[in-house]
Amino acid sequence: MKKVKRGKLSKKILSTTMSIMILISAISTGIYYLYTKKTIHELTYNLISLGTEKESVEISKYMTTILAQLNVIADSIETNGIDEEYIKSLNGKYGLGAGIYLYTSDGRYLDSTDYILEGDVKQREWYKEGQEHTDKFELGHVYKDANSGELIVTATRKISDGTIICGDIYLDELSDTLSQLNVIENAKNIVIDLSDSTVIAHSDKDLIGSNLSDGEITENLTSSEGIQDKNDHIICNSKIEGTSWAIISYLDSSTVFKRLNGANIFVISCISVVMIIGLLIQMLLIRKVTKPVSSITKGLTEMIDGNLTVEVETTSNDEIGIMADTLKTYSTKMKEKIGSLISLSKDMQNQGESGQKLSHKLFEASKTQSQAMEEFKETMTQIASTVTQSAENTVSLAQSMEECSELENIVSYNMGQTMEISHVSKSDILELDDSIQKIDESMNILDKKIKNVFEASDKMQNIIGLIKGISEQTNLLSLNAGIESARAGEAGKGFSVVAEEIRVLAEQSAAAANDIEQLIHQVEADLKDTNKAKEDSSNCVVISKEAAKKTLVSFENIINKIETTNTSLEKMRSKVTSCTMISTDMSAIAEEQSASVEEVLATIETLSENSKTIAEESSRAQNDAENILDISKDVYDSVKDFRIE
Repeated sequence: MKKVKRGKLSKKILSTTMSIMILISAISTGIYYLYTKKTIHELTYNLISLGTEKESVEISKYMTTILAQLNVIADSIETNGIDEEYIKSLNGKYGLGAGIYLYTSDGRYLDSTDYILEGDVKQREWYKEGQEHTDKFELGHVYKDANSGELIVTATRKISDGTIICGDIYLDELSDTLSQLNVIENAKNIVIDLSDSTVIAHSDKDLIGSNLSDGEITENLTSSEGIQDKNDHIICNSKIEGTSWAIISYLDSSTVFKRLNGANIFVISCISVVMIIGLLIQMLLIRKVTKPVSSITKGLTEMIDGNLTVEVETTSNDEIGIMADTLKTYSTKMKEKIGSLISLSKDMQNQGESGQKLSHKLFEASKTQSQAMEEFKETMTQIASTVTQSAENTVSLAQSMEECSELENIVSYNMGQTMEISHVSKSDILELDDSIQKIDESMNILDKKIKNVFEASDKMQNIIGLIKGISEQTNLLSLNAGIESARAGEAGKGFSVVAEEIRVLAEQSAAAANDIEQLIHQVEADLKDTNKAKEDSSNCVVISKEAAKKTLVSFENIINKIETTNTSLEKMRSKVTSCTMISTDMSAIAEEQSASVEEVLATIETLSENSKTIAEESSRAQNDAENILDISKDVYDSVKDFRIE
């Protein structure tokens, strides 16, 4: 058994109390941090909200002042009429940069900078916006000047006589003003047009004129009014009165809590110093309290090592004294128990050795029996296979004998037919003599027919020549068609097959014509031979009569032989029947033997399994005996080191 590493009681007490102190300190620090963070967060919310509102008011005042000055100018023009000198004098005044420009009801365009406008004025955005602003100047959409690239917003108004008055307000000064405003340290400000989310003022002038959703810096901003947290940023949105604009102030949350993190580090450092001082005080107190326990621990250690004669002495009258007295009583009782256990373990060891030897002999015997049963099983399996094969061969033999019987019936039937045919042939030979007489008469007719055939053969030669010409032409046409279909690719594949078939038919026609021509030549040659043979036929008639007589005698002999063969077939049929019955009986006997062998094999299988089971149980008994012997040895080894005297 692996020895467990032990620690001192003083260390355990010290580590436990120290862990509790660390836990309490961590919880206190966490509560302090969360409360402080919440307070700072609320203060930051209030500061950035108030600062944003203040900036919104400042920008609103700035724009309202310019619009008020434009309204004064418009009222003056409406009252006193249009004065070109007055209009030119407004260039660069009242924060307008380029003054004003207007389009009169009689179609004149006037500009403080003497700018000459080209194109249709009524198609200009400022003209369309001015048609809607009749009471006072109102701001239009923000845009970039094509010449200077500066961001401009146009204020427009229509006076009573229909004149449209416009003033361009350059927004660069607004960005400068915005960069000087400081809502809270590290906070950033941005002014957007709510109608299209266009950035019209920002401390970073590269972002001016872009959309709110474009820049990396503005990706966390929103056009929703109010204050909120989003993506580790505090964002405050306030609408600027008198415009369609809004100012957004945003601050990275990490900058807000940066100093809070420093304060937390200071608090944790102070707590750590206090805990170290407390640790030193605890170490002194614990060492004094746990000193009497050392003697008891030493006595217990010796008892664990096997020395039961140790006696623990202490003068303490508290719980530690009770522990010492209890340890003495325990030592005395353990001496008695260990003595009995040593004697019992020796007896168990002797019995275990005897049981191990007996179980080993039993296991060897059962193992030998199991092997013998396995060999016997294999032998019976081979016998069963042989018997089964013999039964199958016997069945095959019976089937073969049945087939022989069927063949014998067929032979007998064929012999009967042969005899009938022989009788018929005998009658035919008698009629043959009469027929030979008629043959001579037919020869004359044949001579006339042969002459007619020669004439027809000449005509067929002409027809065959015509067929050959047609087949050659057809073959040439099919070859041309195959070439054209190959050129046509996939579209001519079907036609290519037809052309090939036509070519094959043409070749077959030519071959057939050649064969017919050869046959005609052969027929002509045969006709010539036939004509010559006709002349010899008369002489052969006499010879044929003599041959007919001899054939008649031969048929009579054949009929006699067939009758003898039928008698032999009847005897063979009787023998085949007997063989069939014998093979059937042998097949039944073989099947019974096979069934008996299967039963014996099943019994042997059961005995074999029982032998295996006995062997396994014997092996298990042997293992149990060995385990008991090992346990008795372990018990003796465990108690033999104890000292009881």
